[in-house]
Amino acid sequence: LGGWKKVEGLTFGYTDGGRTRMAVFETMLRAGEELEIPQGNWTGGVLLVREE
Repeated sequence: LGGWKKVEGLTFGYTDGGRTRMAVFETMLRAGEELEIPQGNWTGGVLLVREE
């Protein structure tokens, strides 16, 4: 994930039978900058935005 940084110590669980762990990654953007979210694998992704 070029330009993305893994947030250490921050994970959550998926509700599948194997209790798959999900990692959290972050990146910085400037106002108006567009972003393409990589799917990566079967788990997909969720985008959370913090406005400052």
